[in-house]
Amino acid sequence: MTDWISAWSMVGAAIGTVAAFITGFVLLRQEVARDRKQKDIERRGQARLVHGYAIWQEAVRLGPTWIREGYAYVIENNSDEPIYEAEIPRDVEDTATRYVMIVAKGRQIQPMTDREVRSLGLAHETNGTRDDLATTGLDVSPFVFSFTDAASVRWTRGANGRLSESG
Repeated sequence: MTDWISAWSMVGAAIGTVAAFITGFVLLRQEVARDRKQKDIERRGQARLVHGYAIWQEAVRLGPTWIREGYAYVIENNSDEPIYEAEIPRDVEDTATRYVMIVAKGRQIQPMTDREVRSLGLAHETNGTRDDLATTGLDVSPFVFSFTDAASVRWTRGANGRLSESG
């Protein structure tokens, strides 16, 4: 009888040991996943504060030059660090507008061509009026652009506003 009690206690101890290993493994996997998610949030921290949109602007003076009234691309860096190599793909012969650096809490404005205005669906006519935003009530229209953050990660923000790592 003592052998049976001893055998059952050994089986119980073995089951308890296996259960402890399984519980430890599950908890370890959850912790690793949580750490990975937190690192991803930290890595995306600066990039999620950078936005690009097309706006209607009145004629403004930037330094010695005037920017004409019309639609313009705006890349806005609301982060606490600069971004680098900001690039707006342009419709003009496969060229792009590039900015070496956009300072923290800064922005760059680049006028759009009439063709770019039409390609983004901003203007219904080419008569130079602001008929689209006035009738739709929209203030801004996002566009595709890419940039490199302070940690040297290259990002692309799509026309739908979605942020993705691009290399």
